[in-house]
Order: sequence, then structure tokens, then C-alpha cells
Amino acid sequence: MKEYRIAIVDDDKDAQLRLKEFFDKYEAENNCKFIISFYQDGDEITYEYKCQFDIVFLDIEMKRVSGMKAAELIREVAKEVQIIFVTNSAQYALEGYRVGALSYLLKPASYFMFCKELKRCIEELDRNESKYIVITTQSGITKLFLDDIIYIESFRHKVI
Repeated sequence: MKEYRIAIVDDDKDAQLRLKEFFDKYEAENNCKFIISFYQDGDEITYEYKCQFDIVFLDIEMKRVSGMKAAELIREVAKEVQIIFVTNSAQYALEGYRVGALSYLLKPASYFMFCKELKRCIEELDRNESKYIVITTQSGITKLFLDDIIYIESFRHKVI
């Protein structure tokens, strides 16, 4: 059974619960498992972000750090994470392309639309699936795909 790590970032508890119910129903209907983490604001998910999620569902309008700014910060570290904006307003759609968002769900999202977008995410993740390691660099933490490694050199107990 395939497992996916999900982040739901929304300052509205009801919206979080609605998405959680959708994930539970999708799990029951499809042979997959979701490990879900919840965040109340964009600053919570971006603080020491470590490439730990496959898919991030982001509300755009939040109090401290907007979903758009959170997506920018996440993209600095993780290029391959799938981002879906869940918002009350479609006005941010064009700006979402700048941060590589896969799509938008307008609140209140229907289960049908949720399934359609989640399926697209999973297909994209499966298509791009590659083995990787998470490493610490001078600029932060990043995923390094094994297919991208040409050689590794070590010097005095340090990998170069």
C-alpha cells in the first residue's frame, strides 16, 4: 500500500476537518494511505521546513504568512512537492503558477473536485518517483535524487 505525506495548512478548523474527511474517504476507496499533518498558518509549515511532505494543501489568506508566501518559501527547499491551493477566491490563480502550484480548489471544495486534483497529484508523484536522500547544505536542507549524483567525494569525515 502506497503512503503519502500530506500537509493541510488552513486557519479554518472546519476547512481542515472537511479535507481530512475527504482524505479518509479517498483512502477507503483507493488502496493508499495518507499521513496528515495540520498547520494553522503559513509560518508554522515553513519554519525549519525539511522536505517532509509529498503534497501540501494551502489556504492562501492566513493571518501571519499567506499561503502564497509559504509556497514561495517551500519552493526554495523543495521543488518536487505538489502544492494545491484551497481558497475562497480564484483571483490568485495566475500568481499560483509562479510558485508551481498544481491546481486550485475553491472553498467549499466538493469531494468530486478534491478527488480529481488529488488523483492528478498522485499520478505526478508516481511518475516522478525517484529514490533520494535528504542532505544539509550551507543554504539549508534539500532533497538530492540519487539519479542526479555523478560522484561523491569524502574528505576528513565530510562528504563533498
